[in-house]
Formats: sequence, C-alpha cells, structure tokens
Amino acid sequence: MSQNFTDDVYSSGHVAATDLQNIENNFAAIKSGFSGSASPSNPVAGMRWCDTTNLIPRLRDSSNAAWLAFLTGDASQKLWIYRNDSVEGWAVDATVTDVCLAVKGGSQAYNVNGGNLAGSWTQPNHGHTANSHNHKWYDSGGATSTDHTYNSGGGQIELPTTNKNASLSNVKYFTPSVATGISGTSNAFGDSWTNNETVTINGSAPASTYRPRAAIGTMQYPDI
Repeated sequence: MSQNFTDDVYSSGHVAATDLQNIENNFAAIKSGFSGSASPSNPVAGMRWCDTTNLIPRLRDSSNAAWLAFLTGDASQKLWIYRNDSVEGWAVDATVTDVCLAVKGGSQAYNVNGGNLAGSWTQPNHGHTANSHNHKWYDSGGATSTDHTYNSGGGQIELPTTNKNASLSNVKYFTPSVATGISGTSNAFGDSWTNNETVTINGSAPASTYRPRAAIGTMQYPDI
C-alpha cells in the first residue's frame, strides 16, 4: 500500500493515466493513515502515520521534525484523573469508588495482581497491656528499727521507734496489717503495698467514616 503522497498530480503536460494512478495512490495512503512498517518518506507537519511495526498511531509534530505517538487503549485501560466529569472521549468508571491508589507489591504488601482491589478501611482491634507493679506505702523497720511511710511525691518519711513493742497506750505510730482491710500484703512487722494489677485496654477499630486526606479524582477509560 502506498505511503507516499504525490502533490503534483495534475498538469496539462502530464500523462493522464499517471496522474490518475497518483491520485488513487494518494487516496489509498490517506485511507490507511499512511500505514507501514517505516515512516513515510515525505512527511509534513500534522501528517498521520499508522506504525504497523509497533502498532502505534503517530502524528508529525508542528515543526515537522519528529513523530509523536498517540495515546491508545481500550476499556480495560483506566487512568486516574483529577476532575469530576469525564474527559472528552473517555468515560467515568463508577464501579471503582472510595479507594486509594497503590502500587502492586509482594507477599508482605497487597499481594494481588494489578487491576484488582485489595485492603480494607477497617483496622483490626488491638489491645494495650500495662505491666503489673506494686506501690509500697508503708515500710516497717522491724521491732527496733525506724519505720517509714511515703508522701504524695514519693518522699520517704521516718516514723519513731520509741516503745515500738510497748502496750497500745504507749504506741507513738501506726503499724498497718492486712487485718485492717488494707489491700495488699503485710509481713509480721507491717510492710504494706498495693496488689499487682494487670490492666488491659482494648482498642476498637476506627469509625467507618475515617479516610486519609487525599486529592479526589475519578477513574476513567477510553469511551470506545
């Protein structure tokens, strides 16, 4: 099929049969988009060429210096476009909604083939466990040693040892014990502290209305 366009196809001195053949060849070249495995030998700015080697339609640039490739595709080729209405010649795919854009990954990522949806907006529930520990609030020094208690800032306060084992009327201090209803453990001399507590805080999934901040567009495909 002809790829060359003959400009001078009529003159009084031409052979009619030759001019008519050139005219026919010109129409054939235009009809086929100058199809061929190589570019036409006499291009002009704005000329079309169907590159049959690479299966790409091309257009000659305005300076007639290079061939530019057309964007091609079918309804399976979708592009994200930062606008709400469709581009001319394209259609909005209303089936792909409320998702972010992601690049295909391996087994520790999305792990699906391109063209599929994966992931979820709902995060799994989780919990936080605090380490158990004691708060000692009374330290008995024994029968003859100084006892201590603690102020609100954690500072140690000494208590007197005078008459520590004397009769109740002479006691100058208080020695707590479990029997008094204090939560904790006491030894024979009255050491006291709070019980161990393991606290688990259960988290909940975020509300379904949560979304990361994003630039909103539409998924579109060639409307062909």
